Amino acid sequence: YLESKLSQMSNELVRQTLEGDANANVDGAVVEICEAEGISEADRERLAVQLRSCLLQIHGVSGMLVEAKKLKTVRFDCDDSSHEESLLELWSLLQPDVPLSGRVSKQWGDIGFQGSDPATDFRGMGYLGLLNLIYLAKNKTPEARRL
Repeated sequence: YLESKLSQMSNELVRQTLEGDANANVDGAVVEICEAEGISEADRERLAVQLRSCLLQIHGVSGMLVEAKKLKTVRFDCDDSSHEESLLELWSLLQPDVPLSGRVSKQWGDIGFQGSDPATDFRGMGYLGLLNLIYLAKNKTPEARRL
């Protein structure tokens, strides 16, 4: 309800906060909301702490969504060293006791990739897909190794 009500406000500080803008001024948005809603000074001090907490949560979630949407558009790039390092990190998480013979190797099939070059499996899901696999391998290691 709160997010819906706030999104109807035309205030720029509130908009930036709701959209997860990195430059958002959450404290400024709290002041603007209190003024727009005619909240008395006596009630403002008590309400501001709770409102600020809610806005910080909304801002944080919105910011994560913005970042996820950006990552969703990033294609896996063999020429990007960070992408290659991530791929090798996935191998080491899933096969810590098995040395990888090369970046392109039939060994990738042992952990579920379709061919000898895992980069081709990321066509549809891009770099975000690889990051998700790494997250799974780090946080649910036994399950990831069984997959």
